[in-house]
Amino acid sequence: MELLNKAKVDLGGRLYSITTDGSISIRAHMKKNEPAIRHGLDVWHLSKNVIKNLNKKCRRKVCQVGELAINFLPHPNESLYIIIVI
Repeated sequence: MELLNKAKVDLGGRLYSITTDGSISIRAHMKKNEPAIRHGLDVWHLSKNVIKNLNKKCRRKVCQVGELAINFLPHPNESLYIIIVI
């Protein structure tokens, strides 16, 4: 949290949001000690979350979730691209 405090000082207290990997300790600290600062996930962790949750709902390459048709395309580095068609 030292870096967070330094950023607040450097910005004159005008820190409105931060982006992190979403670790449990950071989330707990932000909720308890910094409720006015918006805390979000970085793009890489957010996309992993989306893929993980969609994989729970879709056990095959193409599936329907509500009004969305979702196609999973394999990627060489073992992550997935997702194409969403409404």
